[in-house]
Formats: sequence, structure tokens, C-alpha cells
Amino acid sequence: MDQFIARLNKNPYFRFLSSVQLAIPLLLVLMSVVAAGTIVESRYNTEYARLMVYDTWWFGALMIALWLNIFLSTISRYPYKLRHTGFVIVHIGMLTLLAGGWITKFYGVDGQMRVVEHESGATVELGDLSLELIDVQSDSAIKVPFARTASRLTGSSLDFLNDHFNSKIIVRDYLPFAEIREGVEITEPGAQAGGADPSGPVAVGFMIKSQFFDVSEWLQSQDKPEIHLGPATIRLVIDSRASLKESDKPKSKPRKVKSAAQPHGSPSTATVARDVASSTASAANGSDASGSSASATSNGGAGKKASGLRKVIVKDEASGKVLMEVPIEKFKAGLQLPKGVILSAAKFYQNAVVMQNHLAEGEPGKANPALEMTLSVSGQNVREVSYAKFPSFSLTQGKAPAIGLKFSYETDQVAAESVEPDVGAHAMVQGSGGNMSSSGESDPPSVGAAADVGGASTGAGSQGSRAGNVIEFHASPGGGEKVLVVLFKNDKKVGGGVLTPGESLVTPWMGMKITLGSVKQGSVSNKTEAVPAQLQPRTELPPSAVFVTTAGSQAEDGFWLADGQFRRVSILGREYEVYFGHRTMNLPLSVQLLEFKKQDYPGTATPMSFSSRVKVNGESEEITVSMNEPLKRGGYTFYQSSYDIRPGQPRASIFSVNRDPGRPVKYIGGLILALGIITFTLMRSRVYHPSKKGAT
Repeated sequence: MDQFIARLNKNPYFRFLSSVQLAIPLLLVLMSVVAAGTIVESRYNTEYARLMVYDTWWFGALMIALWLNIFLSTISRYPYKLRHTGFVIVHIGMLTLLAGGWITKFYGVDGQMRVVEHESGATVELGDLSLELIDVQSDSAIKVPFARTASRLTGSSLDFLNDHFNSKIIVRDYLPFAEIREGVEITEPGAQAGGADPSGPVAVGFMIKSQFFDVSEWLQSQDKPEIHLGPATIRLVIDSRASLKESDKPKSKPRKVKSAAQPHGSPSTATVARDVASSTASAANGSDASGSSASATSNGGAGKKASGLRKVIVKDEASGKVLMEVPIEKFKAGLQLPKGVILSAAKFYQNAVVMQNHLAEGEPGKANPALEMTLSVSGQNVREVSYAKFPSFSLTQGKAPAIGLKFSYETDQVAAESVEPDVGAHAMVQGSGGNMSSSGESDPPSVGAAADVGGASTGAGSQGSRAGNVIEFHASPGGGEKVLVVLFKNDKKVGGGVLTPGESLVTPWMGMKITLGSVKQGSVSNKTEAVPAQLQPRTELPPSAVFVTTAGSQAEDGFWLADGQFRRVSILGREYEVYFGHRTMNLPLSVQLLEFKKQDYPGTATPMSFSSRVKVNGESEEITVSMNEPLKRGGYTFYQSSYDIRPGQPRASIFSVNRDPGRPVKYIGGLILALGIITFTLMRSRVYHPSKKGAT
């Protein structure tokens, strides 16, 4: 060993790699990089600093170079003498510290868990992304997790994803920070020779700008008649009159006629949606369709089957009379229901929870069977959810377009009559259709409103209420590109005017500038586009997005998926779902949120403190988790990081979940390093060398 080390010390490369001449520049560079990372974190946020600095390949290379330098420097002193004791201990401590950091990086858990008040949670959303191709018919899924990067990827740089999908789908573009633009495009020229069908849907594009945001948006009379943006509700009103005048004023009270929104959702990584076998002819004719009970369906993974799912009962909404009883193996897309309703899609959940404002499969063992449906009514898509535990709940009852049907989902797990919904259950489900924005807030689902305003009515979408700040675009079918814009504040008209494309007006609140883009009419379809987003300091990062094409399609025929979105596609005659979003994991324990408390500074809405009262695994002990008092259980640490409080929805607590398997190693490394520094100092002092006491 002595001769081997002696030969190494004669090698010029070994001497350089183990030298102080390399160690000092490495330490200086690392100190500068860490300082830069701290500045980036303070200007933006921790996640951006991680993407730009701490998770980069070059930062990892610097850390490896430092570890190698310390290790080679340590063995270069062999055989050790007594004077080397402090030196060796210090270097062993540094090596141990770095090793603990690597263990945490590769085997640790760092994510967030959202738990609704009076509910339990065990699913953590991680920082990594996941692209999934789910075979709807076979309950199988290809899931490819990958680390989020800060750079855009195209072409061959995406082969690490595409190699897993056997050419069924091809990812052609990846945007790390994307601005999602929801628009519409005309897919048919219209029924009339001279232009678009005047009875068809209408779409209005506009730009809205203030000191806080600058966005482009679309409203569409069928699928997207209302949005919530900043401090205002913005809706499209279809006016049946032939012309629009600036002096037009609302003449009647808003009439609340609501309609369910176009469904939006994202299955969790544990959720595999499934369409079951074809329907019988008797079901298609609207007669009773009896059949066998309890067929297995998806329970969140390839090849897993859930037991106890039985049938769907379809009743007349007015009389309560049973019109159909459909076994779930026959409740399939394309099934013709009574009153001209067609089932477009069906998704079964055994343990339904709301995650990221979408319905998803939750923790196993917490039975909450649910059925999520997309129904086609007079050419419009309507979303409905039926809970076995909450049989009286409905998203469509009393809304336009009138469905006239009431759905009941019965399973062997839960007797449908045993539990009735409460306010919290309603709020939880109604909030599940929203779209999560980059700020963490959620847009409520677009639910119908047709307010008669001097003969005007909306499409399917708004509640018709003008409480707060409301912007209404009044468009006339076949009336060209002129649009009447009416501004309301707390049910009172405060401004407005007739705009043509390119013209603008300013709202009396916050000075928001509204510019009319264009007006389209005819057969239109939704179109999602993604462009690179501009990062804003001290805000959450924009979502990532991927552009995907399917087998046999052209590149221009692909579609964008933003974080948390999915798309159902047909590939080679089979139905698939493509999902893109953050990777999730199920914890070996569950946390039940009993109560969330928030205390504000007097006279403000700024939180002074907030905490959660929880139980773990249903135990009797109640634990308070606050900003300075984390919960430690089963190797995981739960920090009170944030909360989610919105009108009409149950309160939710957001916990940062951390598991650091390298922590004991880092503690040991710190102790060794401290011992080494003490030893090194003492051995160079006059205490160890008495002869130096009298030196001058």
C-alpha cells in the first residue's frame, strides 16, 4: 500500500487532483455559485434556484470534483503520522457531509400534500414531471417520470421520452415555462354560401391589460362563455337583436339559468380511466336495462381491479322514476340515454378525492366511489359527477341545457342511501372542475348563466350575477364584428361602449384596458397553444408544457398539454389518454385534517399565523402543525407551508412533506468535522507543543 501511494504521488495528474492548488479554486467557485443561487432564490423562488443552479449537471460536476479532491488529498498523506491526525479527521468529516447530501438528493422526498378539512390525505405531489400513455381498454399505462429542466427541449433531445412509447405518441417540444393560450379556430366554413351559419356558436377574442397582468383570452358561447380573471368576471352574452347600440342598457333582472361547463380534469398517476363493454339495444332505446352486478374496473394502475362496483341508475329528474339500470360493464362511451342524451365518456373512481382541483384516485382503503361522466346534449358537452355516498349531489340539476336526468351510482362498498351530502361535500366537488393557475388560485368551473338583457342571453356558462366587477361582451349572431361591451360594478352599470377589432376601453376599477381582438362565428373548436412564458419575480413558476403528436398524424396536427392536463386520443383503433403533470407518490401513512386555523393581522387580510389540527392514521392523538412546529412521523416531516381558502369551497391545508435519509449521515459528518477542527487546532497550539510557550 505504501509503495502504491508513493507511485501515485509521483504522478503529475494525481498530484494536481489532490493538491491545494485545485481545492482553493473549487471552493471559491462553489462559494460564488451558492451566493448566486441565493440571489436567484430571493428574486424568484426556491424551485427556480433549484432548476437554474442546484440541480444542474455542472453544479453536480463541481461537487464531484470537490469530493474527489478531498478524497485524493486524504489518501496522499498515507502512511499517516501523528501530526496528520487533525488533517485526516477534518477530511473524513467533509467526505461524510458530502455523502449525506448525495443520499438525500437521490433517495429523499420533497413535495407537497393538499388535505381538505375533515378529509384525509396520503398523496404527495413531487417536483419531477411524468408523461403517461394510458390504454383505456386494457387498464395498462406507460409512465415515464423525468426531471423538470430550465431549458427548452426539441428534436432528438426528447428521445429519452419517446423511446418508451413505441412510436404511439411522439413528444416534439417541451417548454419548461409556458403561457397557455386558450383559443378557438373555425373548423368549417359555415352552412351558408356567403359566410358562417348565423345559428352557430360565437367566439370573441380580447386582450386585457393592467399593472398586474397582460393576457389574451377567448370566450365561446357554447363551451367557454365565462371566465374569472383577476378582480373581474368576464362573460359572453349572445344578443338576438339585429344591431347593437352604445346606448343599449339592461332592462330586466338577471335570470339565473346555469349550465355545466366543458369538462376539464387530470387523472392522478394512480388513476387509469376505463370505458367498459358495449351497451344493449334495450338501453339504447331508453328502456330498463338490467344486467349482472359488480364488474371490476380501474383502481389506479395497470392490471389492478376494483371490486364492488355495481350499476348506474338513470332516473327522470322531475318524477324520480327509474328509466334505466345499466351495469357498469355496459356503461360505455356512445351509450344512448333517455331524452336524447349520449354518454361521451365515463370514468370510475373507487376512492375519489380532489387533487389540484380535479377529481382523482385517492388513498386505497378510503372508500369514496364516484362516477365522472361527459354527456352530449344537443351538441354541447356537459360534465356530471355521481357519488355513491352523496346520491342527491348533481352538477347539472336546474342548469341549462336541461338534461332532465338524475344519475345514481350504486356499489357494494357503500349503500347509496346511507350518507347524504353536506355543504362541504358540495363545495369540494364543485371546486373540482376549476383550472389551477400559476398563482395557485383556481378559476371556478364555468357554470351556466343566461341573463336576459333586453332580449339577450348568454350561451351555456355564467350564473348571470353581476355582483362585484363584471365585464359583458354582447355579440349579435350574424351581426359582424361589432361587440357591445357593458361594465357592471355590484349590479350597477358603470360604463361600456361598442367596439370593433383593435378598439379599446378602460374599466373604472384598477384601470384595466380591454382591447377587442376578433369575432368569429360558425363551427368552431377549442384550440390550446403554448408559448414561452415571461417569469415574474417572487411568484410561482409558470407550468411546463409538452407538444404531442399521435402515430400516423402530421406534426401540425398535434396538441399541447400543460402541467396537470390530459387528452383522450384514438391511436390505431384503440382509445388512450395522454397525461402530463407532476409525479405523485402515496405515503405509507395518512393525515386527517380536523381543523385549519388562520389568524390575520388586525384590520388586514394578511396572515399572522396559521396552523392545522390533525390526526395520523386515524389515531386518537390530535397534533397541531404550525409554521414553527412540524409533524414528524414514520421518517417523514410535515411542515405547515400554505393553505387554500376560497369562497364556497372547504378549506384546505397545504403541507410540505420531506424525507431526508441522508440527515443522520450529515449529522455524523458534522460531528466528525467539528472533532477534526478541534484536534487540528490543539495539535498546532502551545498546549500540544509546550516548547512554544516561551517563544516570542
